Amino acid sequence: MEIFTAYLIKMSLWLLPHLKLICVAKISTLLVIYGDTLNKYIKTNIRAMNFVLRVIVFVMVCTFAYGGLLAFVAPLLAQLLAKIPLLYLSPCIITGFIVIGLLAERRKYI
Repeated sequence: MEIFTAYLIKMSLWLLPHLKLICVAKISTLLVIYGDTLNKYIKTNIRAMNFVLRVIVFVMVCTFAYGGLLAFVAPLLAQLLAKIPLLYLSPCIITGFIVIGLLAERRKYI
């Protein structure tokens, strides 16, 4: 059991400097999975607008909403993950990717 614990801690120490990239990968994958739903919602709400306004709204959403999620939420998620004890960090990260994979499977992306 001690060997397994030492292995988990060693793997967590290896992942620790890469937390921001891991969080960017998780958030960007979620955006790929659910972005089409958000885009359809926005498209139905701005359908009555002028073409130029629709383009501006879409560019703003893509730039500030999606970019903002990646730029601001990923570091916050990384700080949250950094507070997890090393023994549980790597299982938490792996479980997160498995959950995202299950979500992608449910939405028929795999």
